[in-house]
Amino acid sequence: VEADMCMSFLAPGAGPGREDIELIPGGAEIPVTSENRRQFVDAYSEYLLRRRVQRQMNAFKLGFNVCLSARTLQLFNEEELELLVCGTPHLDFHALEAGTTYEGGFSAQHPTVRQFWRFVHSSAIHVQRSLLSFVTGSDRAPLGGLGKLKLLIQRAGPDTDRLPTAQTCFNTLLVPEYSSFDKLSRSLLRSLEHSQGFGLQ
Repeated sequence: VEADMCMSFLAPGAGPGREDIELIPGGAEIPVTSENRRQFVDAYSEYLLRRRVQRQMNAFKLGFNVCLSARTLQLFNEEELELLVCGTPHLDFHALEAGTTYEGGFSAQHPTVRQFWRFVHSSAIHVQRSLLSFVTGSDRAPLGGLGKLKLLIQRAGPDTDRLPTAQTCFNTLLVPEYSSFDKLSRSLLRSLEHSQGFGLQ
C-alpha cells in the first residue's frame, strides 16, 4: 500500500463548490501513506472538531459569556458545568410523580393516572427516557432532579383509540381515559415509538 490511500492531506470543502482545505501546510502535495496515516487522522480530527466549527464556537462562547461571565465559569469544574447545562442523567420518577399536577378530571388517585405511573415505574430505563423526552423535549432531568420538573397530566377525553399527546413547552401530557392498563401501555409505547422530540441531550 504505497501509492497508498489515494489521498492527500486535504479535507473536502464544507458544501458544494467549496474548495478543499489543507490540513497541514502544503497538504495538497503530501500523499497519505501507511507511515503518516496517524498524522493524517490527527490533522483531520483537529480540523473537523475545532477548525471547521471555530466560527460557530466563537459565537456560542460569546453568547454563553453573556449569560455566565468567564470569571464565574472558573468556579465550576467540567462535571459541574455539564450538570448545569445538560441536567442530571439520574432519573427519579418517584420524585416526578410526587410533584406532578393533574387537570381535566384527573387526580393522583384516578385509575388512569395510577395505571400511567404503574407503566412508568415498570418500564425499562430507555422507555422512561423516551417518555421524558416525549413530554419535555429532553431525556435528562433538570438541575435538582425530576422532583424540580413541573409535569402536568391532563385528561384528553374518554376511552378512545387516539394516542397520548404532549405539549413539550408546558411539560404537559394529555392522556385519554383508557379502559385498561394494557391499552394505556400500548398507546403510550406507540406514541413514544413514533415521536421525535427536539433532540436535546
